[in-house]
Amino acid sequence: MNLHKHSLLDPLLIIFVVSAENLVLALILMRSIPVQLPPVQSPPIIKYVAYTEKDSSRFPSLIQASATIKPTIVFLGDSITQGWETFGKQTWDTALAPLNAADFGINNEQAAQLQWHLEKGKLLGSMDPKLFVMLIGTNDLMLRSDDDIVEQIGAVIAQLRQKRPQAKVLLLGIFPRGGKAYDPVRSKITAINNRIKTMADKNITYLDVGSAFLDANGNVGPDILFDGLHLTGLGYQLWANAMLPTIKSLIR
Repeated sequence: MNLHKHSLLDPLLIIFVVSAENLVLALILMRSIPVQLPPVQSPPIIKYVAYTEKDSSRFPSLIQASATIKPTIVFLGDSITQGWETFGKQTWDTALAPLNAADFGINNEQAAQLQWHLEKGKLLGSMDPKLFVMLIGTNDLMLRSDDDIVEQIGAVIAQLRQKRPQAKVLLLGIFPRGGKAYDPVRSKITAINNRIKTMADKNITYLDVGSAFLDANGNVGPDILFDGLHLTGLGYQLWANAMLPTIKSLIR
């Protein structure tokens, strides 16, 4: 019996060819079918959060102080504001303490948290200052959309107007972050500041002191922002120099 020399391989060759054709067909079909990806959603705005002493060991001491002190100026904000008690203490003692100012900044504070502290947390106590100086929003930048941040800062302003309608508010623009002018977060900060400045009215003054920290090229050195975010002693001096004329005019 005479067999073709490839007769035993023919089935394997057929299987290989068919499999190769199926693979090509599958690849073509995969390229032609659109891939459905789930929509990207912004983190939800935190309307109210119950905070405890564990979350902020500073908060109970502020509540206690707010029941007894009678400051003319109250600073509200995050760690940058709280930093007046450390890196900024010398400038605070010489420039702001004589104006009867009180520092109520809270480390890691976000705009929604400040809203809660004002509305539910009794942060103001019996204080009835002439002026609130508010710097908030930098801790929200990596977590929320521009719209959410602007809305939440507006909610904080609304709380201050409701709780202390006679007080004036100095709303500060979010400070520059990152050492270089081209840092991507800078454009987000500019966009938000351009929107919150429209909240100004007869009792709300907007002030952007960010340029006080920048060199001619828009950069910030570690002698001013030691980690690209928090101020050094020099940084607090620059902040005070840029802000004091406005503060003094608002408390006259």
